[in-house]
Amino acid sequence: MKLIFNLLLALALAASARAAEPSDAKTSISFRVMSWDEVIEDLKFAVDDKKSTPMLILPNGRSLFYNYEGVASQPLVFYRESKNDKGETTRIPAASVPLNTLYEHSLLMFFNQPNQPGRYAILAMDDSPKTLGPGAYSFMNFSKAPMAIRCGTATGIAPAGKSLVLDGKPADSGEITGVEIYAEQAGAPPKRAYSNRWPYDEKTRTTVFVFQVPGTDSFELKRIHEDVSIMANHTAAAAAAAKKAAAGHPTNNP
Repeated sequence: MKLIFNLLLALALAASARAAEPSDAKTSISFRVMSWDEVIEDLKFAVDDKKSTPMLILPNGRSLFYNYEGVASQPLVFYRESKNDKGETTRIPAASVPLNTLYEHSLLMFFNQPNQPGRYAILAMDDSPKTLGPGAYSFMNFSKAPMAIRCGTATGIAPAGKSLVLDGKPADSGEITGVEIYAEQAGAPPKRAYSNRWPYDEKTRTTVFVFQVPGTDSFELKRIHEDVSIMANHTAAAAAAAKKAAAGHPTNNP
């Protein structure tokens, strides 16, 4: 976990460096959440000073869609609610992510922070259909070594701490695709980290997390997938809502 957290911190710093200049302009985003370690049931994010939205964060797949609008230069804050001595509801921050580092459609991965119980670091990944489309596999490399990846007929390198998207179409146009992952090693041949055959479907998009078990030469994977219609239906509903609002008929976000 410490290795993953160190890589996460480096990614967060890089994202902050790429962020746009502070602005008072508002921005709207759609995001989903996922936990690396455990089920998280008690976090919320603020719609405004009085309203908040509860979330359910699972370790085995994307959550429901959440929509947020805020000032681009301000962070998106996740918190727990508690009662103070006067019986008033207070908000206790548990995690935050700069809004101007997020994507139009983000997947936010929550990690337990070492030695800080109840607090989380967040890694934001681009989860848009343009980035991860039908039949595609996104490999997120949480190890310190570059990964050479073959997925179906496609190949590429996922640098340490970064992702690689490949079209996983099998060579024989079947429904099973071969996957091989090799960790590059300085002064030595690449080490095979993973080899298997996965189901392939042109109507599915898949995200794969690759990490090295701390203190060992072993690698593990976490793989999640979903039908492309889920994202397509969401984006279509959001576009319809935006069009209706622009025509002078305000509506709630889907």
